[in-house]
Amino acid sequence: MNKQKQLVRLASFGVLAGVLIAALCLDSAPARAAQTKTGAAQTKTGKVIRDEFFIVSSLNEQKHELLLKLPTEVTMQMLVTGKTSIVDEQGKRLKASDLHSGDTAYITYTQNGAGAQALSIRLGPMTVPELYRRYLNGPAAPALAAAPAPRASAAGHPQPAKAPRGRAHR
Repeated sequence: MNKQKQLVRLASFGVLAGVLIAALCLDSAPARAAQTKTGAAQTKTGKVIRDEFFIVSSLNEQKHELLLKLPTEVTMQMLVTGKTSIVDEQGKRLKASDLHSGDTAYITYTQNGAGAQALSIRLGPMTVPELYRRYLNGPAAPALAAAPAPRASAAGHPQPAKAPRGRAHR
């Protein structure tokens, strides 16, 4: 079951990366806005607080560090302390040792000259509405048209659509 979860997470990341690459290649206004959008706030003490989506690459328990990957394939090291709140998709509390390579997470963290430190980690997949909100500056995904239903044979098995008859061109 754990391998299945990892495959689902990797597939989600692949879809996310594909959509991001397509949006950047189209050079559309929402894609340009996503490039400039920082999603950061600055505290009175000068610390920058960010909230981003990551894939966990590895955990170094001795150093209390996570190696993370952004959807843009950029990697980042982040410190995890005893004050870092870690929860799963249902809100159940977890320990740093419960994080595994391939997990996807939303992480709120501070960043200053010394590096990045995780404030909270919430495991979960990237959803289509969240993808639009974070990276494509839209409220939700556009409606997808349903594919036509396949034709069925007399035995009830799906049949491919027939090609039009006519002469083959040489």
